Amino acid sequence: MMSELQCYAYNLHGGDDTRIAAKLYQSFLGGSLSTSSEPHSELLLTNGLRIIFSRPSEQCPVTPGTLTLIVDDLKISLPATFQKEVTLPSTMNYCSYLDIWGNRLWLYQGINKPS
Repeated sequence: MMSELQCYAYNLHGGDDTRIAAKLYQSFLGGSLSTSSEPHSELLLTNGLRIIFSRPSEQCPVTPGTLTLIVDDLKISLPATFQKEVTLPSTMNYCSYLDIWGNRLWLYQGINKPS
């Protein structure tokens, strides 16, 4: 029987200096950097969610990841380093962006937020 599982963090590729990626995400998500170094940085959001940015190594084989956010409006202001990945019909309630490390950011609008 498996123990109850609880999500601890979302892991994203952080490039050569993970402090840069952590500060980029902090610029629009807020929160505080609980750990900040070239190979490993952690962004702790006010709701308790932790995003870990790692530099690929033999001990830590990080690949680009995906972060999905629920938003009130898809027209949020993201840093210019995010490239809109797909142009979807304006009737769709989601869009996708890629950061410079290949991580995908999905934005969903108008779905029920977790309570």
